[in-house]
Amino acid sequence: MSFDIETSSFYDNLIIKPENKRGLMYAWVFCIEDYPIIGRTWEDMLYLFDLVTEILELSIEKRIIVYVHNLGFDFQFFRPYFMFDRVFAMDMRDPLQAITEDGIEFRCSYKLSGYALAKVGEHLTRHTVRKMVGDLDYSKIRTPLTPLNKKERGYIEHDGLVVCAYIQEEIEDNGDITKIPLTKTGKVRNYCRNACLHSFKTHNRHDPKFYQYHRLMNRLTITSVLEYKMLRQVFMGGFTHGNHLHINEICYNVGSFDETSAYPYVMISQLYPMSKGEMITLKNKKEFEHNLEYYHAIFTVTFYNIDETFTYDHYISISKCIEKENVKADNGRLVSADKITILLTNIDYEIIKKTYKWERLTIRNFRRYKRGLLPRDFILSILDLYEKKTTLKGIEEQIIEYQNGKENLNGCYGMTVTDICRDEVVYTDYFEADRQESEAWRLETPDYAKMIDKYNKDKKRFLYYPWGIFVTAHARKIIWDAILNLKEDYRYSDTDSVKFVNLEKHKDYFINYNNRLLRRLKKIMNILNIPFEKCTPKTIKGEVKPIGVFEFEGLYQKFKYLGAKRYLYLSDDKIVLTVSGINKMSAVPYLLNLFKIPFEVNKDKKEIYVKNDENIDKVFNIFDDGLVIPKGHTGKQIHTYIDYETNGIVRDYLGNEYEYHELSAIHLEDTEYSLSMADEFLRYLLGVQVRI
Repeated sequence: MSFDIETSSFYDNLIIKPENKRGLMYAWVFCIEDYPIIGRTWEDMLYLFDLVTEILELSIEKRIIVYVHNLGFDFQFFRPYFMFDRVFAMDMRDPLQAITEDGIEFRCSYKLSGYALAKVGEHLTRHTVRKMVGDLDYSKIRTPLTPLNKKERGYIEHDGLVVCAYIQEEIEDNGDITKIPLTKTGKVRNYCRNACLHSFKTHNRHDPKFYQYHRLMNRLTITSVLEYKMLRQVFMGGFTHGNHLHINEICYNVGSFDETSAYPYVMISQLYPMSKGEMITLKNKKEFEHNLEYYHAIFTVTFYNIDETFTYDHYISISKCIEKENVKADNGRLVSADKITILLTNIDYEIIKKTYKWERLTIRNFRRYKRGLLPRDFILSILDLYEKKTTLKGIEEQIIEYQNGKENLNGCYGMTVTDICRDEVVYTDYFEADRQESEAWRLETPDYAKMIDKYNKDKKRFLYYPWGIFVTAHARKIIWDAILNLKEDYRYSDTDSVKFVNLEKHKDYFINYNNRLLRRLKKIMNILNIPFEKCTPKTIKGEVKPIGVFEFEGLYQKFKYLGAKRYLYLSDDKIVLTVSGINKMSAVPYLLNLFKIPFEVNKDKKEIYVKNDENIDKVFNIFDDGLVIPKGHTGKQIHTYIDYETNGIVRDYLGNEYEYHELSAIHLEDTEYSLSMADEFLRYLLGVQVRI
């Protein structure tokens, strides 16, 4: 079953003020398999759900599951109309599951699929739903009294039918609806857990394999709240930054090399914490260096009078410094400081040694771990997912399965960094919150000691929280080894890729790196008794795809970057814009149309090709500090949550008046996007000493 609502956003009395924002539900669809029911009011909805509850004799113990695509949005509208037994959410206003006292269990199909609804429809393989051309015009104000033509009703029905078809495929894949996980990450988590804990798809805890892995997990526990907080603080994601000497300029003939499945590669090939953390007191520098060489470690370090020794980029993130004095910054990265205090892994420290110098340092809270490879069964599950993804690559009719395989593979990393002591998201029913004059949503700090104890004793656990911290640390080292080799030719890096000029000069570095990588993989696979071929599967065309190698992604005729996740390039007439938060398929046509540059759009591949690049430099020139992309061209919308009762009269696009009354709503509005650089960074680029 599925449920979906359609809404309109407007300003009360057409007066554009924040307090006049309004949201209105004008239609809903409830689907039972391939049978859609459309309603127009909340009263209609309540009648239907009451009928379903009565006929099926539902209760908390006997429930039906109703999927809603992007449950958080619809929940904000319908939450006043139900009493909820419990609501489970990972983030504020973003429920994964909401169970009513009457036995209706709402779940979020967006969190399960990871795709927008249009993509879910495209990905259906066994239960296809007729495709709709175009979409509803959401700029038109509609109300429950606005007539819906056949085409509009078709759009509304289509949304519900797609979700039902998708869930039917999930039921077939998982066995029954109760076995479907709540999230996409949950799928790969279950896959890897079964591979590690069970044999032959049995879930028998008397299986020797279960006991063996469980004994390992008993040895890999978090020893204290302090250790957990240190691990959480020391975590950093992938390195994404650029060479400040060439920022905001057009770079020509820029080569780009990408790692193949960077995180999965380091997970199968590098060493990780394989013991409880041991806090030790360091007596001298020699003991410090000995521990860094033979153990993994996390520790708090204070650097005094630290300064760069490598000028083309900077490793230390100022946001990770828990103490800092007189800092000079390069777009959020440390150039120099009188003093900083930061938590590091031993891998971070080794990179910092190569890129900074300092007068002195002090170490405290030094915690070390014995090192080893990840468990063989976990490594095998990662390699199986990599093999499945690779063998599907290039098969046009299985492009969906390939994308799913790619995301499942990436999920292997994602689950290792899931916080084990998240703040609890608490929801209070609408009228109870109103009675208490409190917010509907709030965060509660967990009892860390209790959560850690529960984590340590969990018999289904197959992961160790410190592993995830070192996955990204290993990946950062690989990228920084490349940056240090590229030196002045380096331009930009993003987690698993580097971009640079003078391609021929540096090709040998990547060839040699790949050769060393393959030798290391052969050695590790031999130790684990895993066929090396698992690391080098073939595509449908017979092309060997070793995991982890640097591949030449392409040569950019023009490349310009303004900061992390903000760059534009032209490669073989394909123009690509990457700006976090902007839809490139909306923004690039806007920029090209400004200068009347003809182009073609490949909607399936989401690619844009320039037909004539005569004026293309104008696009690169306008991609600059201060560029404003107007509403309607960013693909961005502002969500305004309206947690109070609203009523009034609104006129629909046909001129019909309607007296609306909403207890809770969301107002959606297109918004512009402004590209800007921080003042401190601009002054740094101009050579001014910036101190924070």
